[in-house]
Amino acid sequence: SQPARSPTVAAPALPASDWRIHTAQQLLHAPDRAEGLQHIKRLTSVPERHWLSLYVPMLNAFAELVQELPASEVHHHSQRGGMLDHTIEVVLNGLKLRRGYVLPVGAVPERISALAELYTYAVATSCLLHDVGKIASDQHIEIVQRGVTRRWHPWEGPMRGDCYRMRFVRGRKYALHEPLSLLLAQQIIPIAGLSWLASEPEVWGLWIEALN
Repeated sequence: SQPARSPTVAAPALPASDWRIHTAQQLLHAPDRAEGLQHIKRLTSVPERHWLSLYVPMLNAFAELVQELPASEVHHHSQRGGMLDHTIEVVLNGLKLRRGYVLPVGAVPERISALAELYTYAVATSCLLHDVGKIASDQHIEIVQRGVTRRWHPWEGPMRGDCYRMRFVRGRKYALHEPLSLLLAQQIIPIAGLSWLASEPEVWGLWIEALN
């Protein structure tokens, strides 16, 4: 006879306003997102060790930070998970555009070759960060942990708790999210990646201008 199976215990239901906190792996496992990440990997054309040390950590950190927050209130990607879906699309499209440019413009071939991966990384990271400031400027987010509710700010690091809820800030200042993206960069981009971007003043300056 077959041994009796232990009953499956479902996670307790949450109020409709509360969303569970997920790991990056859970968030990025969705088929469309996983496929998008594979396309991004192919477009970067970097060695596997660079993909694992510079790209994977920032994609995971971004997913953990934004969770299933929307990208806007009433415009594009306003649905649950919209921020993550929108950003993957922007990174993917940015890297496709990158392939059509020879950078730096007017440089000798040796310098173009030497800086090719760095420019690609600058495009990918600026695309990744371009809207992340919205979760600080446009959204009021609260974490619930063991029945205690508190305000969460993204510069604290990833959400830690049982669940979270959000609402859009009324009377928010338009485009405030753009400079805030730089504030959150260190939460997402690996230190080695930031140091690499800063190692080339021209690339560093363009990267900062793009985020602003």
